[in-house]
Amino acid sequence: IISNDIMKYACLRAKILVANNGITLTQDDLKILTSPNPHRKHHIEKLYGRFFGKHNYIFLDNWAANIPRLSDPAKRDVAVFIPTYSIMKKNIYCAVTFSPLGILTGYRNYWDIDLRAECLDYAQNILPLMVCNNHQQNEVYNEDAVGLVSRINADFLYIDSPYCARG
Repeated sequence: IISNDIMKYACLRAKILVANNGITLTQDDLKILTSPNPHRKHHIEKLYGRFFGKHNYIFLDNWAANIPRLSDPAKRDVAVFIPTYSIMKKNIYCAVTFSPLGILTGYRNYWDIDLRAECLDYAQNILPLMVCNNHQQNEVYNEDAVGLVSRINADFLYIDSPYCARG
């Protein structure tokens, strides 16, 4: 399977669901990710604290700080994807945007949502059912399709055309 998307999130999603051939997080990995980390950077707290609420920003800052503790790069990608997906699926307009001040918006606050529970449920119960394992060397690209198409050799090819974003 060859996948390409110019959007980084869509590319990461394809990397997790298509190209990693069944790699998910174990219970030990989840213990590492959810453990308190005294070296967390407090980025979520500082930038989005009012948006997420205390219980969520503490969880997200710890999770982010613990990602480098996973030894497998594919598992680190999975660990980046899970909270991103859990946050994005709750946005009313199904898109994360940034305000003129660079603040994450989705026109909803997350105070009433337990992102820790959402992430753990997704990691344990949903993601393992969705990850493709075809025992092949699948490829994922994060490029402009117009330039990539001349370098791909495939029996069947579907190209999602570029979108007109302006005008």
